[in-house]
Amino acid sequence: MERKKTKDKSRRSGNSIMNRILIPVIVALFVQAGLFSVNIIWGGTIEKLNHNAFDILNGAVNNRRNYLQSEMLSRWSNLDPASENIRRTFSKEPIQIGEAGTLLRNEILSQSAPELISLLRRNLVIGVFLILTDGEGRDEEGQMQKHGLYIRDMDPATNSANNSDLLLLHAPVCISKELGIPLDSNWQSRMSFDPDDLVSWNYYSKPYEAALKYPEIEEKDLGYWSPVFRAAGDSLDTITYSMPLRDQNGVVRAILGVELSVDYLSKQMPYQELNQEKQGMYFVGVAEGEELIFNTQLSTGPVFKHRFGMAKQMSFTQEDEYADSYRVIDNTSGHKRDVYGCIQYFNLYNTNTPFENERWALIGMLDDEELLGFSQGVSGSIWVTWGISLVLGLTAAWAAGLSVAHPITRLLKQLRESDPRRPLELGKLKISEIDELSGAIETLSSRVAREASRLSQIIDMAGVEIGAFETQPDSDRVFCTGHFFEMLGFYSEQATDGTIDKQEFDELMETLNGQVEDGTEDGSTKILRIEHPAQAPRWVRLRVVSSNNHITGVVSDVTQEILKRRKIERERDYDLLTDLLNRRAFSVELKKRFSNPQEQTLIARMSGDEFYVLFSGYSSREEVQEIIHVLEDGVRQTIFFLPDNTSINIRASAGIAWYPDHATSYDKLLKYADFAMYQVKNTTKGEFGEFDMEHYKRDSYLLQNQEEINRLIDKEKVTFHFQPIVDARNGEVFGYEALMRPTLESIKSPGEVLLLAKSQSKLYGIERLTWRQSLAAFEKLPEAASSIRIFVNSIASQQLNAKDEKYIQERFSHLLPRVIIEITEEERSTEMETRRKLEWAAKWNCQIALDDFGTGYNSDTALLATMPNFVKLDISIVRNIDNDANRRKLLQNLLSYTEGRDIRVIAEGVETYEELRTLISLGVDYLQGYYIARPQLQPAPIPEQIVQEIQDAYAAVSE
Repeated sequence: MERKKTKDKSRRSGNSIMNRILIPVIVALFVQAGLFSVNIIWGGTIEKLNHNAFDILNGAVNNRRNYLQSEMLSRWSNLDPASENIRRTFSKEPIQIGEAGTLLRNEILSQSAPELISLLRRNLVIGVFLILTDGEGRDEEGQMQKHGLYIRDMDPATNSANNSDLLLLHAPVCISKELGIPLDSNWQSRMSFDPDDLVSWNYYSKPYEAALKYPEIEEKDLGYWSPVFRAAGDSLDTITYSMPLRDQNGVVRAILGVELSVDYLSKQMPYQELNQEKQGMYFVGVAEGEELIFNTQLSTGPVFKHRFGMAKQMSFTQEDEYADSYRVIDNTSGHKRDVYGCIQYFNLYNTNTPFENERWALIGMLDDEELLGFSQGVSGSIWVTWGISLVLGLTAAWAAGLSVAHPITRLLKQLRESDPRRPLELGKLKISEIDELSGAIETLSSRVAREASRLSQIIDMAGVEIGAFETQPDSDRVFCTGHFFEMLGFYSEQATDGTIDKQEFDELMETLNGQVEDGTEDGSTKILRIEHPAQAPRWVRLRVVSSNNHITGVVSDVTQEILKRRKIERERDYDLLTDLLNRRAFSVELKKRFSNPQEQTLIARMSGDEFYVLFSGYSSREEVQEIIHVLEDGVRQTIFFLPDNTSINIRASAGIAWYPDHATSYDKLLKYADFAMYQVKNTTKGEFGEFDMEHYKRDSYLLQNQEEINRLIDKEKVTFHFQPIVDARNGEVFGYEALMRPTLESIKSPGEVLLLAKSQSKLYGIERLTWRQSLAAFEKLPEAASSIRIFVNSIASQQLNAKDEKYIQERFSHLLPRVIIEITEEERSTEMETRRKLEWAAKWNCQIALDDFGTGYNSDTALLATMPNFVKLDISIVRNIDNDANRRKLLQNLLSYTEGRDIRVIAEGVETYEELRTLISLGVDYLQGYYIARPQLQPAPIPEQIVQEIQDAYAAVSE
């Protein structure tokens, strides 16, 4: 007897309600916490927060750089018209030495003074200066002295009518009296330079020496921004911009410049904008070469001084984790936190100018705690929340287990200790423990037969929605509780005395088979749907236990459980806003449809304004197309009314992919439909387009290289190779075609460059890059000094703006008369764009070449509209022209038209001797192709053999 009690106790301990509640809850809590942590911490959320922090910092620094660069280039360093007016004061002859020379220099300075004051007021700088280059001398201390005029205004924002707010830092005595401007405490009649301290007079020597070394470069391109320095005897740290002034004979006569104090510049860089806690730092540095080492010029923010003190240099290293971030290399001790910066370079100098290698940069910096503090705080909060939730969940599960297990345990104890001959008084239960109650029924089975009605009373007193039955092998009656039949939807009169005939009971149970919705495979447990005409349907769970022909069953109401589960499943699978399937449910249904197609349309919302529609089970493609057309028309006719009584038409772009024509798997089908939609959004917009495999093979890389075209344009990642165009009469080089070659691994050809640029509206950047770099590269060739022409490929629809046009005209004025503009583009330009391109070429004395003639874009209509100087015959016409009479006829027609109209024909793509000979015999003017020479960075001379073949072929025609 004792062994049996021990065994029962052990069995209950292993399968107790506490264990059944606590173990699943604990597992669920840990799984939920694990999934939450993986999703938030390792799912990329923290990483995105970090990237956002760097993007925000970079955006602020970029905006501040743009503002400062605009001020430096458009305002502070704009020395016109002062430079031109001062240049007029120079005499035609050199200034003499002695008293006469001094008088003449004073006269120049006197006449220039009003222009300098006007420049000082207009440019809002703190100082202007004019230093004459002749009349050099030395004082007793060996200091180099120059005649000059240096005026300073410590408050550019306010002006005085009598110039009383100005100070003279350097000026001859006579001019000081003449101007009536107060003298600075450090005034000197002449400007002194220490010849051993190069830094303090770079603002004079740098532009002066550059003007002597590069007489062909214009004065504006010789302007120089000096690093921070403090002149001898001065108390102010300043930055200057200075440029040389030449007279009409090209002699450098003076250095004109402006001055900005470090304090004044610091006010233009408010470090507070980088961080609300005022922990940001701005730093301006100058670097030479490609190293990320910057000489300190100025900084703002008290944190910089606290962290780096008076550091003369700042070094950075690029972080791999965040592409746009740089970490400060800090060798100082005592600082454990890293400092990150975003570097934005100033474009102060044009290319191919003396000082283009001096890179000025604005760098905004924050330490990692300020920059990444939010993401670190989020990460910490997640772990704290995870711990608190786990503790609360365990505590709640333990309390719930106790609240359920304790009354049931008390009930079981009372049942086991009850006297079947006397009525039982049991406490009410708030939840039913089916397994333990079934066990109690099994234990009391011998007494249930005699006390069935009393068992019903006990269950009623417990307040639990539950019913039970029991059959005995030696009895033809079934014992039932009072609510058993009522819960199954039968009349309440049945089994009024607590028993029912066994055959009648089996017949009633048989009728329930049609109401089974779920259950176990062995049939021991069933979920039944109970219908009632005047009430909502209910669900009950029927569990039956059989042992040695002794059958016991329990039925319990699980309506709330079923309703809650179905609600959770619907919220899991349906979008709350549109009541359509969400992404997860769509994926599940999609897999089902591919394995078992149905006559049904499936619609789901993916995210935002993106939806998927699946048409499956239709008999023909035309049937689906008709439905799609109805859908497209319905969208176009839909009008959305706004609160202000205005209305807008709804537009939708859609991509269509067909099974099995385009793909046999749903993954590829979705991918191709996305690509088709992308094509529509980037072309016609607001239409439904079908997937095209040729377009996909050609353009799919557009989705992957969107940032690469920006890097190519910004970093000028191109080179230009030159292919010769030779005279068809004698083989001499007539000109070179400049051919772009991208240097990025991800972009292979000029065609890809144009496609990417066009897809992102960056064609203007390619046009600007082509003009600047092709002419600069051609200028370096030895052949550029001769009369050889250069053919530049221009995008017909793109026109340079006034600033870029002025730069090209001023920088390459000596080359423009030899430029031949090749009009090329995948699509034809408009008549207005063509006319503007022709006017542009005429203004520069350039000629026009119509490229790719014969391909369909540049047709006879384009020839008539353009009336070019040259027509370039496309390679498709040249190829095998020696064996194709149709190609020869097309060329003869073109030559008949160009003859007498001063239009020259160039055959490009010549690859064989037979093609060369045929083209010369037909009368083309110039030849280009691999047979003659391939494109090269430094073109080599035409091989003598090729020259001789051209001359022989032409001689044969002449005879």
